[in-house]
Amino acid sequence: RNGAGWYALGRTVHKDESVPLGNQSYTDVQLFTEALKHSPRHAPSWHRLGCTVSRGKNITVNGNVYTQQQLFIEALKCDPRSAKSWYELGAMLSCGESVTVNGSVYTQQQLYAKAVNCDASNVEALYSLGVIVSPDECIAVDELDSGSMSKHDLFVQALRHDAKHAHSWHQLGMITSRRRSVFVNGRDFSKKELFVEALTQNPRLSAVW
Repeated sequence: RNGAGWYALGRTVHKDESVPLGNQSYTDVQLFTEALKHSPRHAPSWHRLGCTVSRGKNITVNGNVYTQQQLFIEALKCDPRSAKSWYELGAMLSCGESVTVNGSVYTQQQLYAKAVNCDASNVEALYSLGVIVSPDECIAVDELDSGSMSKHDLFVQALRHDAKHAHSWHQLGMITSRRRSVFVNGRDFSKKELFVEALTQNPRLSAVW
């Protein structure tokens, strides 16, 4: 009766689907909940529940009621290095809001920075941090060899790990002056070329048009 097995099965079930098991059918939420009955400290199950449950809805796990935010907090209690959980918590907050995780208070910016600290290749965390960092601000992220990172550096780093991330190309174009170029993945790009690259990766990116 291992929680990891319930979790693995839950990952195979799509939303609004169920899988028969014995004389009962289970949805993905029920499978992740069952995983936590057997392994209460299984961080991936807490995280997947947080991703699966709709915002504003609560879920009961092992007799306790949790909000979506609390599910990610539980995931981080079990695994403080879960970059995805740090990122998802950050995505839930608005500017000026904060949340307490493992006894410390974090703002949205600090949550994204923590995600990058745990996984320097987390493209969405790099991008999201770049969006909210002010133009004259630098962020210290320990696991990145480059030390303090500017808004520009964060978008470049995101593209280093995912050259098809259209929004990072677009944001780089927005912050680059017409007289300057930006070095990304081995070559220089002008402001115009950055926007062209954004549209190449996502022609539906209306903000560029």
